[in-house]
Amino acid sequence: MGDILLTSALIRNIKTTFPDSIIDFVVDKQFAEIVEFNPHINNVIVYDKKFSIKENNLSKENLANDYKIIDLQNNFRSKIFRKGLGNEIAVFKKNRIKKLLLVWFKIDLFKKNNFSIPEKYITVAEKFGIKFDKIETKIKGLEIWLDEEKELNYYPPTTKITDKNPKQKYFFAIAPSAKHKTKQWLPEYFVELILLLNKKFDAKFYLLGGKDDAKICNFIMEKVFSETVKKPEDIFNSEIKVVNDKIISIKKPIEIINNSGKTSILETVKLIDKYDLLITNDTGIMHIGAARKLPIVAIFGSTVPSFGFAPYGTKYEICETKLKCRPCTHFGKSECPKKHFNCMKLLKPETVFLKIEKILGEI
Repeated sequence: MGDILLTSALIRNIKTTFPDSIIDFVVDKQFAEIVEFNPHINNVIVYDKKFSIKENNLSKENLANDYKIIDLQNNFRSKIFRKGLGNEIAVFKKNRIKKLLLVWFKIDLFKKNNFSIPEKYITVAEKFGIKFDKIETKIKGLEIWLDEEKELNYYPPTTKITDKNPKQKYFFAIAPSAKHKTKQWLPEYFVELILLLNKKFDAKFYLLGGKDDAKICNFIMEKVFSETVKKPEDIFNSEIKVVNDKIISIKKPIEIINNSGKTSILETVKLIDKYDLLITNDTGIMHIGAARKLPIVAIFGSTVPSFGFAPYGTKYEICETKLKCRPCTHFGKSECPKKHFNCMKLLKPETVFLKIEKILGEI
């Protein structure tokens, strides 16, 4: 999901450079709705990974054979699919050597150039004369369009928090899961963070995620309302009663809604537009938030922002722990290779809370 959202700046730049161009976009079926209403795209070509290469190639029969091809996947499937569609090709180089140097030897050759995947995608297309619409330090960022926005040809998201003060209610969106285990901050830390935020602010919380994320979100809901919280007296002081390490009374109620597994991607977009801040792991929802110009506090564990996947085009703060073993991967792992998972365990709720306070104070 994130990879597709990261192409949206390139799509816009193609259209602004060549307004009369025809843009056909090939996308995996499960993520087609991300580009469904993008007005810069003329034709969405759906590729279904459940089908064979031969079956997917049937969708090429009615396509032109003189495309200028921009291949951002540059893998076996994309190479097969693009064959016969045109001779002018620009491909995304995946910087495998730089990634390996960073993962295995902690030599960061990305940092020098302030590496960003969306901007790298744009540079891939420069051979076709595509111009970057960045003006000095201001960038337009990512896009994910809704149906009504396409109809109006107007992309409206702006920074959400305006003229708020600490006494007004904040709507916090929280995406506590991720595809890979090593990109997931500890669920119990999310519980503690919610309690800290609830004490400081007049707040309402919304848990976001897909069907696969429902288990973690349900755990957080249960813990927030009834389960043991480690050292709760450190969070609430005199505002809490504890019997046998169980929370039995909280003076200030917590408003929290679990939307995990209940919404499509575009329905999630509409929800995100109602929030003030997104607190998220390094995952696809982070890029949705960035595309809707939502301020973000992003939590990075086994991966690092140097790989180019930091929130793009919006206000954000990064939460991470400096360790010699980071990064251990550029995409995430099922478990910590060192077995200690200190990249997440040592990143305490109080640290993330301070980042949230900072970003709220700057917007």
